[in-house]
Amino acid sequence: MLSTGSDRPIADFSSAFCRPPYALTQEMVALYVFAMVRTGAWEIVLNQAAACPDNYGQTTRRKPPYRPYFGFVKWNTQLDKALLGARVVVSTQKGWNEILPFARVLDDSLKPAASRTRTATQRTVARDLEQVKS
Repeated sequence: MLSTGSDRPIADFSSAFCRPPYALTQEMVALYVFAMVRTGAWEIVLNQAAACPDNYGQTTRRKPPYRPYFGFVKWNTQLDKALLGARVVVSTQKGWNEILPFARVLDDSLKPAASRTRTATQRTVARDLEQVKS
């Protein structure tokens, strides 16, 4: 869905996935969007008046809400209001592999994160599964 652009309203996800053949609920779509953001490639930008509630009775107006915060978001009607007008955009934050050369100044033993590309073993398994399907 995001392949056609780097900036999408969350409402577009709802309109695409809350109808056949997917028929997801609004909450499931929000969870899907949060999972995308949690991977690190995307961020949610809230509208100016939005505030996300958390389980401790606090709200945040951070733009965008940072990824570790998603574990504390309180799922209620306030969250639905906070997501009105929100957009999913490409993340501007650097990943671990991008900052690793700088971090190695402090500790040479630091290792790169696993690559998101498929390994040879994964490609072999995927090819074998395709052969079993056909």
